[in-house]
Amino acid sequence: MTEPLVARLRGVLFLSLIDDMQAIVDEAATELARLQEENEALRRERDEARANSVSRGKKLLRFRAKIIEISDNIEHEGDRAYFGSTNHADELREIFLWLDSFKWDRVMSESDDDDLLSSIENAVARANAAEAAREAAEAKAARLEEALTEIRDLKERLYDKFPTDWREQIAACSECQRYKDHPIQQGICDDHRKPLYARDRHNTHETHILGYRAHAIARAALEGK
Repeated sequence: MTEPLVARLRGVLFLSLIDDMQAIVDEAATELARLQEENEALRRERDEARANSVSRGKKLLRFRAKIIEISDNIEHEGDRAYFGSTNHADELREIFLWLDSFKWDRVMSESDDDDLLSSIENAVARANAAEAAREAAEAKAARLEEALTEIRDLKERLYDKFPTDWREQIAACSECQRYKDHPIQQGICDDHRKPLYARDRHNTHETHILGYRAHAIARAALEGK
């Protein structure tokens, strides 16, 4: 931000907002970095949970096929039954060992906090929430940065009502010609001085309201408008 503009703005109301907004931008950037780190951790957790779910699902399908095969090939002889193949006993033992490796105390607990599907859903929900928070922080930081840039480049608005043919009017005005050599009027009558006065009043007003315009920009950015 240029020093002359800052000096002018600091003489007007509400200009502490410039420093406040810079502090808010810095804070938003720090929060954004934290949210990005948290989001990445949650994404890894979510992806790992999904991968575990897929892996376990595939293994369950394979074991289901094995159990069906074992069941279909059982041979009944009176009060006894025999596996259809000696491999079936090893396969059934493999299924048992895999199932027995589960943390059954958690599975059978009254709470469903450790339920696999619930844990996946919770991980996805946390990842989505972190993503939404990160996007909101990015939007806020961009909004504040844009507002700071706008305040930095803030200038008085030009007076657009000055007659484009003002000099031609003076040249054609007999009253102005009468004052051509006057030391005060300097060839400009009172009527043709009015646009000069109006422009001066406009420029003075524009300088005075720079701070209020900066305040309006800052407030809109902070309120998300």
